[in-house]
Amino acid sequence: RLLRSDGSIRYIQTTSIIDYDMERKPLRMIGINADITAQRELEATLRAAKLSADTANNAKSEFLANMSHEIRTPLNGVLGLARMGFRDNAGRDATQAVFARILASGRLLLGIINDILDYSKIEAGKLRIEAIPIEPARVTGDALLLMEEAASSKGLCLQLRQRSPLPAVCLSDPLRIAQILVNLLSNARVHTPPGTSVTLRLRAAADGGVDVDVSDDGPGIAPDLLPLLFDRFTRGDSARGHEAGSTGLGLAIAHAIVAAHGGELSVTTAPGATTFRVHLPRPA
Repeated sequence: RLLRSDGSIRYIQTTSIIDYDMERKPLRMIGINADITAQRELEATLRAAKLSADTANNAKSEFLANMSHEIRTPLNGVLGLARMGFRDNAGRDATQAVFARILASGRLLLGIINDILDYSKIEAGKLRIEAIPIEPARVTGDALLLMEEAASSKGLCLQLRQRSPLPAVCLSDPLRIAQILVNLLSNARVHTPPGTSVTLRLRAAADGGVDVDVSDDGPGIAPDLLPLLFDRFTRGDSARGHEAGSTGLGLAIAHAIVAAHGGELSVTTAPGATTFRVHLPRPA
C-alpha cells in the first residue's frame, strides 16, 4: 500500500526470484511490480455488493418465514371447516365432491407453504435438528404407510426391503427423517408409470450408520440436470415431468436436512431405474 505525493493510494504487488550461479551463490534478484489498485477496488466493491445481497436475502427469508406462519393459521381453519363439511354431507355426492376438491387444493397449498417455510429456515440458519432415540425400521415403515394410499391410487407397488441387520435404535430427528423419506417417495411416485414399483431399501452402512435407497422405474433424469438437481427451484421437467403445485424445493430441502444430520444425499439414474440414496452416519 503506497501513498503518492498527490495523496492518492496505490496498491502494488511485488513478485521476485533470486538467480543463482553454478555454486548456488546469489547473482541477482529479478522482480516485477504490478499496480493492482483496480483489482483491489473491484474486490472491495464486490464485498460490499455481497454484503448488501446477503442482507437483502436474509430479510427475504425472514419475510417468507413470517408470512408462511401467518398464512398457515387461516388455511388450517379452512381445511378444518372443509373436513367438517365433507363429513357432515355423507351421502350427498355432489356436495361432498365440492368439499373434497377444497380439501385437495388446501392440502396442496399447505404443502407449498410448508416447503417455503422450511427453506426459509434453512437459508436463515434456523433449521433445528433434534437428536433423540429412534428406530430406523419403524420410521421408514411409517413413511411407507403415509404414501401407501397415494401409490395404490396410481397403481404402484410400494416395497420395503432390508438387506442387513440395522441398529435397533439410533439418535436422529424422526420428524425430519420421515420428511426426507416422504419427499423422496412422493417424487418417485410422480415419476413412475402405473403398474410398476417403488422400492425402499435399508441396510447398515460400513461406517456404522444407515443407508436408505428409494428406487423407481421411471424414465430417469437427463445427465445435464444432475448437477442442478439439489438446487432450489430445479425440477427434472424435461426428463421426468412435474406435478402441479410443485415448488421445486423438495429435493433442496431434503439435501439440506441430510447435510444437517452430517449425512449425504446422492442419486444414480438411467432409463427405467433411478435411485436416491440417503446416507446417515453413526452419531458421534
